[in-house]
Amino acid sequence: MARKLKDQSREYDVLARTEADEFVLAMPEFPVKFLEGRIVQLEQSSAAAAAEVIGDAQVEKLTFATVYANCPEDGEDTESLLALLNARLHDLRVERAAETASS
Repeated sequence: MARKLKDQSREYDVLARTEADEFVLAMPEFPVKFLEGRIVQLEQSSAAAAAEVIGDAQVEKLTFATVYANCPEDGEDTESLLALLNARLHDLRVERAAETASS
């Protein structure tokens, strides 16, 4: 998975694994107006990489939680940006759990 994400990144982007199944991709100077499309591309390539390892049937069970922060609007240092991303990821997980519980 990490190799696939790195292959999909620009030369000066920075990819870091933060948990066994979580990654942070820092994309300096990436235009915000293209971010949504880029997220879709990354999720699709991640799903394709996972399918190679665990098979298509199992990939259907995977979910991708993608959050972003923009520097300097959302924070000016790594620590504050990562804290914000962590909070946004937590909120997304809570939201998804509530949706699952109500369906």
